[in-house]
Amino acid sequence: MHKKAKNFIFTTDDFGISPKANANMLKLLSLGVVDRVAIMIHGSIGDEETRQLLSSGAKLDIHLDRRGGIDPDRKLADGAFRRIVVFLWNYCFGNMRPRVIEARWRDQIELFRAKFGKYPDGIDSHEHVHFFPPYFAVAVRIAKRYGVTFIRFGRQSYVCGAPVSFILDILKRCDGWMFRKSGIESTDLFVSFDWVADPDAFLRDHAGGGTVEIVFHPERDEEMTFMASFSAADR
Repeated sequence: MHKKAKNFIFTTDDFGISPKANANMLKLLSLGVVDRVAIMIHGSIGDEETRQLLSSGAKLDIHLDRRGGIDPDRKLADGAFRRIVVFLWNYCFGNMRPRVIEARWRDQIELFRAKFGKYPDGIDSHEHVHFFPPYFAVAVRIAKRYGVTFIRFGRQSYVCGAPVSFILDILKRCDGWMFRKSGIESTDLFVSFDWVADPDAFLRDHAGGGTVEIVFHPERDEEMTFMASFSAADR
């Protein structure tokens, strides 16, 4: 079994995106290895699943989606370059301007409250789109409006061989002043598990330091297997 240092925060992304994702996350919650769950409120979430999430003890975050629904053509893994091109095309020529996104995200927050009886504990987003500076400003305004005290950001950057980590580092440099001014909480470091070439070395090297949010997508078999290798006693 793997050991989980106390400064690590394990977050599972995309609850609601598929029955497999939901089942795997609920299994991990029952093992006691999940600290935060990022929920796609437009996804498929049954009443019993809602009950289990609320009783799990994990923080329930909203996984904001610029589309306002699950992409029917999504892939479990997609190239960063393609995602960037599609995003920029939609921003420049589609209906993805900040005022539209703000209305859409406020609707998602209200849907979350209607479903769970409370506002989310934290804010993050599908495909990390809230790091895009015009959208980050929206995310900060929404957090303040609804009293959300945590946002996925990370005070430090983790730049590695994964192209997404490099892109987010650039975006975070633009967002930094907004984050510092907001007073909203975050961790010292944020990484996605699929950026890490050697997970065991990463866990060893970052144990005992500042808080580290590690984001997993348990719909992917390899990430589910890794998370399931931790026991509740390691928390």
